[in-house]
Amino acid sequence: MRHGENAVNLIQRVKARLDELRPSLPSGVEVVPTYDRSGLIQRAIDTLKHELAIEMLIVSLVILLFLWHIPSAIVPILTIPVSVLLAFIPLNYLGVTVNIMSIAGIAISIGVLVDGAIVEVENAYNKIHLWQAGGRKGDFHEIRLEALKEVGPSVFFSLLVIAVAFLPIFALVDQEGRLFKPLAYSKTLAMALAAMLAVTLDPAMRMLFARVDPFTFRPRWLSWLVTRVAVGTYYAEEKHPISRTIFRVYEPVCRFVLRHPSLS
Repeated sequence: MRHGENAVNLIQRVKARLDELRPSLPSGVEVVPTYDRSGLIQRAIDTLKHELAIEMLIVSLVILLFLWHIPSAIVPILTIPVSVLLAFIPLNYLGVTVNIMSIAGIAISIGVLVDGAIVEVENAYNKIHLWQAGGRKGDFHEIRLEALKEVGPSVFFSLLVIAVAFLPIFALVDQEGRLFKPLAYSKTLAMALAAMLAVTLDPAMRMLFARVDPFTFRPRWLSWLVTRVAVGTYYAEEKHPISRTIFRVYEPVCRFVLRHPSLS
């Protein structure tokens, strides 16, 4: 097989050619495959796709649990599939096929893809809460825009730093280069796209989904439900349901360490 050729496509073409030649074979002559790795390759790719889907689901649930605010959680949750899908466009132009290593590169970057979006929505969340607690002084749209502009550049460059971390792998040659370059391509491109989304799509979605006024249409139960989902409640950090539990565990340990520095 030539370097860069897709093994599954090549095997399928070989099978198709054998089917064309089968009628012309002499009587009693049959071509019997002794080794066909297309099934193994497909099962391995299917396993990685399945694990990738589960990983995306788990990350989404963790984001939703710790943010405890559906409109804010939507931004990083949507960033995951968008970054992954967009990464396949340059991979296709670079001739990198969907294989075990390229999918693995995306799989190991899933958790990092949403870091920028989480930082942005968390900062916007806190700014909106302080704006509400301070009597809603100033324009709401300006408050959330300033919150996004405050952390946007830092998020962008931090994700780019992570993206360039795999660049030394491109210096590998021979068998090592052929093995690991698809992984480096997919991870680097996914992280670079996540950095771009952190200053384009993520702020736009945060501006789109952020709302502070409740819905008032009828029936009231439906407006209450839509308000809970689409508006949510902005908690202070110390009153956040998840944070309170974490503080109860973390604070005694932290205070003990501060009182007894010699023991720690």
